[in-house]
Amino acid sequence: ALSIITVGLFAAPLPTASFAALMNAVLLYMADHSLVVVPLRGAMPEAYSRADFTWLTAAKKRIMIIIEGIAAVVGFCLALFGLQVFAVWYQGSVAPSQTLLFGAGIYCVLFAIEVSHFTYLSSIGRLRECSRVILVKSLFCAVSVVLVAMNGMVDWAFWALATITFTFSTVPLTVMAKRAPQSPA
Repeated sequence: ALSIITVGLFAAPLPTASFAALMNAVLLYMADHSLVVVPLRGAMPEAYSRADFTWLTAAKKRIMIIIEGIAAVVGFCLALFGLQVFAVWYQGSVAPSQTLLFGAGIYCVLFAIEVSHFTYLSSIGRLRECSRVILVKSLFCAVSVVLVAMNGMVDWAFWALATITFTFSTVPLTVMAKRAPQSPA
């Protein structure tokens, strides 16, 4: 991920390793996202083309409940048990701070919401609009990670990513997803 490389350019090795380990854990969780979404990915555009908004709404709710429920558990576990998990997983070579762990937990949940909404919206023909949202969010994330790393505040990197994800992605995509089933493309 670009954020890991960016942190590595500006931060000391141990904070960079902690950030990279946590980012990889979040991305590993998000890979599981596809296990839930992919089976519905082909059915959503078909239901949308038939104007079957009842099924589409039910599928969207199912995706959101499963993905965000799992993300909440993963985020909670990162925040509360992350130190112990990383002590075992990395055998003490990586020791993320509690600040970094809490930020990663919150970011994990917000990132799951973003990906779920993006998947849903792109499946029903809203790829252009939601891609613009993600592009803007990505630019702000890149700038924020550079600023945080340059100032030696790597522990706050996930908080910066979470704040920007919430502001520039979670809120706009949630609004778009709530409005989408009632208005065909």
